[in-house]
Amino acid sequence: GMEVDLDRDGQLTLLDEDRDFVDLLVGAVHWLVEDARHLADAELARAFMRSTEGLLEAGVDVLAHPFRLFRRIGRDVPAELYSPLADALAACGVAAEINFHCNTPDEAFFAECIERGVKIALATDAHELHEAGALGPHLALLRSAAGCEDVSDLLYYPPAR
Repeated sequence: GMEVDLDRDGQLTLLDEDRDFVDLLVGAVHWLVEDARHLADAELARAFMRSTEGLLEAGVDVLAHPFRLFRRIGRDVPAELYSPLADALAACGVAAEINFHCNTPDEAFFAECIERGVKIALATDAHELHEAGALGPHLALLRSAAGCEDVSDLLYYPPAR
């Protein structure tokens, strides 16, 4: 798998000829074309959704660390985007990723995803060996959001290729 963004032209940061070598595309919003630090809250929310929708339309399999961009720039995550983003993920068949690396995922967002049948991917985004495979907090959040212990049907499993 590979994590990809959109470039300034709204295209995936992946060459067409390289797409055949990738089994799993994980779309991420790490930055916006606009300078996010200077946007009003409503403008920031619209720019984030435009970028996210671009990733979904480009055919990613998983949306990485939804809403982390807001925390990275020191802004509150707009909870009013939870429903529209969950709807968009469901409509496109894209999984939402629970990821705690530099991130605090919100259970309420994942509860909305679960209600809509959006599959959930667990990822450590490991940057150090001790982070690899440490999925306890991810499962705890997912179980809490789902209101049940057995969350196996909620998990995203990449299709065999």
